[in-house]
Amino acid sequence: MLNWEYLRALDFGVVWQYRWQLLQGFETTVLLLVASAVMGLVFGSMLAMASQSKFTPLRWLVIIYVEFWRNTPLLVQLFWIHFALPIVTGINTTALQSGLIGITANVTAYFAEIVRAGIQSVDRGQW
Repeated sequence: MLNWEYLRALDFGVVWQYRWQLLQGFETTVLLLVASAVMGLVFGSMLAMASQSKFTPLRWLVIIYVEFWRNTPLLVQLFWIHFALPIVTGINTTALQSGLIGITANVTAYFAEIVRAGIQSVDRGQW
């Protein structure tokens, strides 16, 4: 049951007060979405084609990459990229750069599987 008295007591003026900051955050989110989707599609397509290779070590590398990035939580990946990668490599990244790297790597693995399934759904005779 919805408590209308509680809902009437909420102050939605705060949302209006911070509308420009919220819109800026939305803009950043859309930028990350578009950039990671485009790069993920490109890299994922390349990985999907590599997964069809007759060279077994290349296929295994693609499988390891895809399984690692698909089977670990994105939040854990982002923490490792932002906090552990600078310790290992010595290269510091901003939160936005770390997010872009992590989301792109994650999306690449998912796109690789989607494109691979599409490739395998086509009969060899139709290639």
